[in-house]
Amino acid sequence: MTLAKLRNIMDIFPKKVIYLLTIKVLPIAHKTLRFLLHKQRKIELFLVLLFVLFTLLNGIKLIDKIFEQNIGYADTMAKIRSSDIILDGQVPFRDFYRPRGPLLLYLETPLYKVFGRNHFASFFSHFSLLPAISLILLYLWAKIFLKSPFLPIAFLIAVSLQNLFWAGDPTLRILAAAFALGLFLLARQRLKKRYFYLSGFLCGCSLLIDLGFGIAALLTIMLLLIGEGLMRKFPFRFSFLWILGIVSIVLPFSIFFHYQEALFPYLRYTLKFMHRFATGYAKPFPFPGEDFRFYLPPLLYFFSFLLVIFTIKRKGWEELRRSLLALTIFGLLIYKRAFSTPEFGYLLAVILPATTICFILIERTSFGIKDCLSHKKIGRLSLSFLFIFILLFGIYATKEKLRVYNLLKIHQLANPKFWISKHRDLVFYDRVGYFISQGAAKEYERIIEYIQLHTDKDDFIYVFPWGPYNHFTGRPSPVKMEVLLCNVADPEYYNREIVEELEKNKPKYVILNLYNGQGMVGWNKRRNVQDYIGWKTEDSPNFVVSIEQEPIVEEYILENYHTEARFRYAAIMVRNEKRKEYHRCFEKVFSQGGFQIERKHSYILIKTGKIVEATHLELKYKMDIPKLMKFLSHKYLVKLKIFFFLPGEKGECVGNLNLSADGNFHTLRLGFYGIHKKTDTIMLSLESPGAFNFLPRTFEAEYLNLCCEKED
Repeated sequence: MTLAKLRNIMDIFPKKVIYLLTIKVLPIAHKTLRFLLHKQRKIELFLVLLFVLFTLLNGIKLIDKIFEQNIGYADTMAKIRSSDIILDGQVPFRDFYRPRGPLLLYLETPLYKVFGRNHFASFFSHFSLLPAISLILLYLWAKIFLKSPFLPIAFLIAVSLQNLFWAGDPTLRILAAAFALGLFLLARQRLKKRYFYLSGFLCGCSLLIDLGFGIAALLTIMLLLIGEGLMRKFPFRFSFLWILGIVSIVLPFSIFFHYQEALFPYLRYTLKFMHRFATGYAKPFPFPGEDFRFYLPPLLYFFSFLLVIFTIKRKGWEELRRSLLALTIFGLLIYKRAFSTPEFGYLLAVILPATTICFILIERTSFGIKDCLSHKKIGRLSLSFLFIFILLFGIYATKEKLRVYNLLKIHQLANPKFWISKHRDLVFYDRVGYFISQGAAKEYERIIEYIQLHTDKDDFIYVFPWGPYNHFTGRPSPVKMEVLLCNVADPEYYNREIVEELEKNKPKYVILNLYNGQGMVGWNKRRNVQDYIGWKTEDSPNFVVSIEQEPIVEEYILENYHTEARFRYAAIMVRNEKRKEYHRCFEKVFSQGGFQIERKHSYILIKTGKIVEATHLELKYKMDIPKLMKFLSHKYLVKLKIFFFLPGEKGECVGNLNLSADGNFHTLRLGFYGIHKKTDTIMLSLESPGAFNFLPRTFEAEYLNLCCEKED
């Protein structure tokens, strides 16, 4: 290149740059800046950034899930197996049970397939994608109730903080029902036919996603229709469209499931599941402790209900009061459904309507703050600050001390040493879709190779209590339900169904999960556990069983299978040629007939007459309960403490149990962790946990037995 040509290029280059900047780039940049600085664009940009932020934070929780101890765990396998059977052309609730609605299973399955049909795909869809979709639904839900352009963003931040503090997520199970209710209120406001049809369609979807939450939305809308009908406020020509929307989604699914012989099994299992957990396990009146958050939502709903009734009488029926009343009814209906375990897992579902009520009241009372200050409207401002305080307290009340640590992992993501140490001595295991230790990968491959070598592709293998080996080997399971799913519905009925299926299909092998089976099966000759069954030999497993339930499946395995091979993660049992009968025998070492504990004494001493040894205690009791106590208790309001005494020794508490306060006879069985307990005096003491002292008038026992297992 000559010097003259280079000089010509240098002369032209600045002109080109100036031309592009002035004619092309600057106008585009100016338009972009105006676009972003527009009021509505600011909101949209902020929403996108918020969406990305909380999606990334959910990704941090995903990192915490993809480790090898989660491979084949119970909840993981329930999700994977339900998606596998759908992809294999089978039908849920005919070929496999799971406490989720059929529509939700069909929505989850495509995500599972797209991302690899493995453990990572299941974790990614449940802990990243579905929560991200839920954020969009939350924003749309807030837009229905809040008119201010910025309050929906504040609502999204508030609910997201609750989710992050608890390390949980708003799920489609609750949001589908909530969104159906919100869309009905929007349809009622605008009186557009398509909105009524769409709200009915979403209500039908919520019934198919989670029957419990769907029924709550359905009943709320029906109560609103009845109330407005009595006041002659509602044009009932629109109700037909709402019903048509429900029928258009529920009827096809019902016909399909009935044709596939899955409808009645689905209804039976779901209703059993809801009935079993309807009583709940929330601790009563724990104020001022952290368990008070159980009672924060219903207190707010009660206040909201009084406010609505008071204002309707004074100012009549309008959109705001209709919304508050609907949220109150909906919140109270899902309160009983949501608190189904001792954990706070469903607190976010219950607190969602309560948080919405707070924001509605904040918007109404704080509207025109300058006007309130100039006209000294202290009452409205005080109410606004009160609702803000309740809202902030509600966010704080969802904080889990042990789970906030997930947020502390943010700084690790930018540290290369974290990733190097995380993947040192790890290998990518394609069966699960992420890195695990080399030892774990080799162990799984040994077990898989053994199963594949000794079985054909169509042979049944049964994995107890759960595990990944059906999924890894492609061998079908002979049963429709995992043991864990039996225990959350009707243990006796479904365990007998498992045994019937095992007897019908007669799988050659039973695989015992020794790695992450929650200690339900082990290999010690005698285990220090609540109760156990086993042959008490070195080559036979010991099953840990609930003393309150019959070990139907465990006894079937012991009688029909014996150990063929053992690995570190699993044991393989092969079917016997002949059944070997197994039975346990217990004898009573002490029995006491009917007796009572009166409220004013609250305890009783029972003398055995001699020192006896027992492995467990049986007690049949009922309580005479004041109506106020029964009304206030969620389920448990009385605690029974059982003490054993020996001469010259301090008493030992062997039982600290919450009792069912419903006035009926109940049978209680208490195991002593596989060992013999000695006593000559038993003390039964009644206590009322929490700040309130509600004890039964009388505690009546039909019998108390001390039992001992007979030695072989």
